[in-house]
Amino acid sequence: MTNKFSLKNKNIVVSIGQPHNLGRSKNTKESISAFTSRIEKPLVTPEKYREYKAASDERQRNLKGQAGWFIRSGVMKGVRNRSSIMPSLLVTLDMDYATPEFV
Repeated sequence: MTNKFSLKNKNIVVSIGQPHNLGRSKNTKESISAFTSRIEKPLVTPEKYREYKAASDERQRNLKGQAGWFIRSGVMKGVRNRSSIMPSLLVTLDMDYATPEFV
């Protein structure tokens, strides 16, 4: 039985930014399936947790930003800031250091 109300091909708008660029972003329309594929596997860097914690704040920011970033909605004028984020169809959770058991 097929579900005529399936959401996997529904289009959503997300805003995507490049690594180490916290301000400029590009609004992109893609299917929920494509978006799911985008975030399915996290970027894992080779350093150990204790090395990360011992690193400078700048080094930690560089490591965390390697994969780029996204916002769950579009932004106005291609700039990410508090007042430019538009309404969204998604809810996102930011879980730093989440283990597979936690998820």
